[in-house]
Amino acid sequence: MRRRVDASAAHTPGLTTPLCHPVTLSSLIAQFKFYYRRELMTMLFDWHDLAAEAKAAHVLQAAALLPGMAGMFFGREAHLLDAATMSKTAWDNVTPTHVVRAWAKTGLLPDKMSDIVVDNRSLRSAAIEIDTGIRRMARRLQ
Repeated sequence: MRRRVDASAAHTPGLTTPLCHPVTLSSLIAQFKFYYRRELMTMLFDWHDLAAEAKAAHVLQAAALLPGMAGMFFGREAHLLDAATMSKTAWDNVTPTHVVRAWAKTGLLPDKMSDIVVDNRSLRSAAIEIDTGIRRMARRLQ
């Protein structure tokens, strides 16, 4: 069963990418990287701290798996599933407030958006306001 998603895309003129990806969003990227690296180190230290018997059991389990299916949990090199799991955990740790404030700092949104303070009740309304602001900006660029 397919789920309907209400989404729209706007075409922007050429050479507008620097305007749409301002430097102030680098704080958002830095926060994601921080949480990703923290998750990576946690997985590495968890393996390192395992008792020798537990490590041996994990290695035996890994031997029974198809090549490429055993990742960091089994004491092997990280694979795509490890990266995806760490990325999801990292993004889950990035707060909605940080996302809204990062976009407000860009100057691309209406002035009233820069004073937004987000809590659990107003997050949806803040997201709607940001979406509206982005749509207005896209119309101006057309």
